[in-house]
Amino acid sequence: MKKNIYSCIFLIFFLFLNSCKSSDTKKNLEENGNLSSVENNDKKNYVGWIDTSKKEIELSKGIVQVKVKPNLGSFNICAINKKDKCIPLLSTSNEYTSTNLQIKTEKKVYKLVSDSNVNYSLLKNDNSMTVIYDIPKICEVKANFKFLHSSSENDYDTLKVTYSITNKGTKKEDFSLKAIYDTVLGETTQTHFYTSENSPVRNEVMYRTMQNQKWVISKNNYASVQFLFDGGDTTPVEILALANNSTLTKNTWEPDMLSYRAFDTVLSYNNSSIGVIWPTEKLMPNQSTNIIHYISIAVDGDEPCGENLVYGIPSKVNAEKTKELAQKVPNID
Repeated sequence: MKKNIYSCIFLIFFLFLNSCKSSDTKKNLEENGNLSSVENNDKKNYVGWIDTSKKEIELSKGIVQVKVKPNLGSFNICAINKKDKCIPLLSTSNEYTSTNLQIKTEKKVYKLVSDSNVNYSLLKNDNSMTVIYDIPKICEVKANFKFLHSSSENDYDTLKVTYSITNKGTKKEDFSLKAIYDTVLGETTQTHFYTSENSPVRNEVMYRTMQNQKWVISKNNYASVQFLFDGGDTTPVEILALANNSTLTKNTWEPDMLSYRAFDTVLSYNNSSIGVIWPTEKLMPNQSTNIIHYISIAVDGDEPCGENLVYGIPSKVNAEKTKELAQKVPNID
C-alpha cells in the first residue's frame, strides 16, 4: 500500500516538473518574439493561403502597397514615396471598412466587408493579393489586386483590379456588383477629383458612361491615384458617382444625387468617395464573370500614367468583333 502511495507522489511530482519546464519554454519564446512562429507552425500553408486570424497582411512592390485585414475582408491601397513613407490613398478609419464592396441579387443586397454572414479568406503570392468573400449557397466574390508597370521605364505603379463573381446557388441568378472607394487625398485640397481632361470636380456628380471622362484622379502634394474605368479590357460601368461617402452607403442601390451639392452632408463633412456600379450579369449555377478596372499611382508631385498601360491593351469589344469577322470570312485555297 505504501509503495503505491509513493508511486503516486512521484508521478505527481514528475508531472509538476514537466509543467514548469513547458511554462518556462513558452515564456522564453515570448521574450524572444518566437512564440507566434512556433504556435502557428501547423497552420503554415505552402500555396499562399493566409490564416484569417492574423491582423493585417501587406504586399508591396515598387511604389504600390496593398493592405488587407482578412478577418473583415477590408483593404487599403497605399503609395510609397522616395523616403519609403507609406501614404494611404483610401480612408484608414474603422479598419478600412468605409471602402467596401456590395453584391445585389434578385432578392437582397449583401455587404461583403465586415459582415458576419460572409466567410473570408486570403491568397497571396509574389505578384498579387486576392481577398475571397464567400456567402454560402449564394455566391463567391474574389477581389484580385495584381501589380503591374504602367510602362517599361516605370517601377510597379499600377494595380489591375479583377472582381470575379461565381454563382454558388442552385438556380440562375442576377448579380450586380458595387464598389465604394473612400478616397482621402482630394479632401486636403480645394478640388476633390479631376477627370481625364484635367477638369476639376467640386460637386457631387453621376456618370452613366466613362467613355468621355475615361478616368478619375484624387491627389494632393504628396501622392496621386488614378482610377481607370474605360479602355483596354476594362468593364464598362453602369453608374459612376463622385459623392459624399454617406450618399453612396445609403440603403438605396443607386445613389440619390444632387448635382449642386458639394461633398458635404449634415452627418459627414468633406468626405468624398467614388461609387461604381457595374451592369447586372445573369449567371447559371457555378458560372462566373469578371469585372476589371485599373488603379495607377504616382508620388512626390508626379502624375500617374495608367492610361499608357490600359490603352495599350486590346479592347474587349474590338477583340470580339475581330473574332466574329474571322469566323465569317471563308477559307480560300
